[in-house]
Amino acid sequence: MEKNSVSYSCATFIGKRKTNQDNFIADGEAPFVSRKMNLDGGGVCAEQPASIFAVFDGIGGLGDSAEIARAAAELLCERFRDVTEETDAALWIKETLDEADALARQVSARCGTSGGTTATVVILRGNECVLVNVGDSPAFVLQSDGKLHELTIRHNMESYKKMAGVTPSPGDERILLYGVGAGEAQPSRAAHIARGTLNDGDILLLCTDGVTNAFTEDELAGAILRGVEAKQIVFSAGQIDHADNATAVIIHFRTDE
Repeated sequence: MEKNSVSYSCATFIGKRKTNQDNFIADGEAPFVSRKMNLDGGGVCAEQPASIFAVFDGIGGLGDSAEIARAAAELLCERFRDVTEETDAALWIKETLDEADALARQVSARCGTSGGTTATVVILRGNECVLVNVGDSPAFVLQSDGKLHELTIRHNMESYKKMAGVTPSPGDERILLYGVGAGEAQPSRAAHIARGTLNDGDILLLCTDGVTNAFTEDELAGAILRGVEAKQIVFSAGQIDHADNATAVIIHFRTDE
């Protein structure tokens, strides 16, 4: 009988910033609560109907984005208890992100400024993988060809210009078009959905742009194939000049006969 196993490593690092506005979910838990600390961990998913992983990148300079990223992570974890084998995973993620968006706008109103976060969320059920993203925190699958294949669409000006055949301008990569608590309400209307099945040996990488700004995709693929864990990747990313907060979740999928 075929049996799936999922193991993971996860980490966040402050880099050269004064605060850490990133956050993450690892196997249904949102353990990162302090904007000033670094955190790493890992484990093996318990047998259950589904598992959830996510990364969030609080939008720098906008309100209390660290609080918004944390609130979004905690809300998804709390609501995930209601997910069953029959739940439409993509619809559930979109609806929960809309709820997080409304919560984020309450936080912004309380702070007196506008804040927000990206959100890239993955639900695994058996070998089924469902991903939803809003913002520009990328997710990749590393397959047998040894290359990272991006599963997300990055909602920033650079990506949208490229899709339209227009040459991006310097700085376009920093202009976020959609997010949770940022831009228009109800991020579900802009959310990108990716669905597929995982094969034995596939590896998922969810990360914030503090990671992809520090390494090329080939460098990341090579590191993961060598067994480098999330904590080593984010720490190394945090050493470059002007390093941003860096967060990564690496998920290994195996099928055993």
